[in-house]
Amino acid sequence: MLRKCYKCHKLGHFARNCSAGGDGRGGGYRGNSRSSYRVSCYNCDRSGHYAGECPIRLAKFVERLVTSAENASKMTEE
Repeated sequence: MLRKCYKCHKLGHFARNCSAGGDGRGGGYRGNSRSSYRVSCYNCDRSGHYAGECPIRLAKFVERLVTSAENASKMTEE
């Protein structure tokens, strides 16, 4: 597989491994760049996380799964 760097346009490596200097604008993948210290959750109205990562929402989801599994187990016993 030929690898071509989009920064220096040379073959053999990707831009993330490029030793060529940048233009100072940053860019590229920087991991999870969504800073969570200023956000608030629409689910529980607490700050510090997004609704998709809400521990209360996740706990309710797990509780529903367990209840559903227990009900399915009871139905198969009958």
